[in-house]
Amino acid sequence: MVEVEEVLKQILEKLSSLEEGQKEFKADISRLEKKLDTIYTQTATLTENDVQIQKDIQQIKKDVSTIEKVTASNYSDIANLKAAK
Repeated sequence: MVEVEEVLKQILEKLSSLEEGQKEFKADISRLEKKLDTIYTQTATLTENDVQIQKDIQQIKKDVSTIEKVTASNYSDIANLKAAK
């Protein structure tokens, strides 16, 4: 009987150790989930910023194109004024 009790005691100790390890894993998973949530939020923010930056770049391209057209027109007007002198 002593051997059986000793074996049961060892089994209970190992079971207790496994349960403690499981608690640690759950805590680790919880921390990882929080980090993942933070990464998800930051990624969403960066994506929104990227979309806005792309829109801003397109607007700048349009503005530069308009400036180039106006500048070309001004050069033409200046050439016409010089020729009229």
